[in-house]
Amino acid sequence: MRRTLRGADRRIGTEIFRFCVVGGVGFLVNLLVYSACIWMLGLPPAVAATCAFCIAVFNNYVLNRSWTFQTAPRFAGQGFRFFAIALLGLALNLVLLGMLTDAGVKEIPAQVIALILVTPVTFALNKLWTFEHRPTVLARNLDKSRALRPRPRAVCICVPTYNEAENVQAFVEALVDEFDRYRVNGTVLVVDDASPDGTGEIAQELARRDPRVAVLHRQQKGGLGSAYQAGFRWALEHHFEVVGQMDCDFSHDPRALPDLLHASRMADLVIGSRYVPGGRIENWPLSRRLISRSGSLYASTMLGVPVRDFTGGFKCFRREVLEQLPFESAGAKGYGFQIEMTYRAVRAGFRVMEVPIVFRDRVAGQSKMSLAIAGEAALLVFRLRYSRDPELTDRGSGALVPEATYSRIS
Repeated sequence: MRRTLRGADRRIGTEIFRFCVVGGVGFLVNLLVYSACIWMLGLPPAVAATCAFCIAVFNNYVLNRSWTFQTAPRFAGQGFRFFAIALLGLALNLVLLGMLTDAGVKEIPAQVIALILVTPVTFALNKLWTFEHRPTVLARNLDKSRALRPRPRAVCICVPTYNEAENVQAFVEALVDEFDRYRVNGTVLVVDDASPDGTGEIAQELARRDPRVAVLHRQQKGGLGSAYQAGFRWALEHHFEVVGQMDCDFSHDPRALPDLLHASRMADLVIGSRYVPGGRIENWPLSRRLISRSGSLYASTMLGVPVRDFTGGFKCFRREVLEQLPFESAGAKGYGFQIEMTYRAVRAGFRVMEVPIVFRDRVAGQSKMSLAIAGEAALLVFRLRYSRDPELTDRGSGALVPEATYSRIS
């Protein structure tokens, strides 16, 4: 197990080393072409820098694709992403070059300084975005007898709420309709944090009318992470075999739940993913897309686990996962809880699968995301990466089940 972890760290270290070597080669190519354009062709510095940068970028793309990551392009946007980052780097390069030459620095030294400043930026963006890893099987010797489990007999979907009076009734009823449609023995557990808008009272009325709805009333607002901890504890006490989690604002489509439940027959943790082929985000501004995507890529790269949607909150856990993971000791109050649970599941040897979903922005109510929550998640990744917790360092990596085509529960 320990050898597996060291192997994963060595692979990441090798990729970083090769990326730097390629960057060094591109640095020399850039300087040679730039010098030739200045001295042999007599081009202006800005034109020479543009030509040199384009040739060096093409060189870097080919070498990184074939040597650093040793893959052919696996999705149409890979080359586009690489060159988009290159254009950003070029813009930064030209700005710095102009500032330096205006300050009296000669053309060649100015280009050297500009390249040294721009290279770390383009390196980080390409590592986190262009050459991200697709989910692959980390453990090859899987127990084939576990390939397809019996259909789960009892399912609990935990739905944390705070001021969701506009959504809770429609969302709970939509989930119950899915239970009926696909003959799922399910319960919706609403975990309400003393919402002042009456969300808890609406959920309680739903529970009175339908025994498949339960409500867990908490005395104060404790955060998303602690709400899920309370919901998971309740679900285990009531002997559910699969425990799911969803947001109440319809950003997670109840119609996608049967796909995740079906996938839970093949994996221990199933993630409804926005970032695998077939998944997507609708009605989000570009700024939120970039923040969300960057957060998942940052977590995946830092932790060395090729999960594409680390921050996603649409999940299904097999009972065995929650029984073995120390979910009650997780300290994150916000979306960091999602990162920690997924990371601990992989490190504990459980099989993780990402199923494509369509994520839509809420149409009613207000988002609970804040800068404090995002900052907490970023710091959590560092803590997990360098933790001395034996739960994270001694048990080896689990398996990330490859993407597949899923049929709904019949």
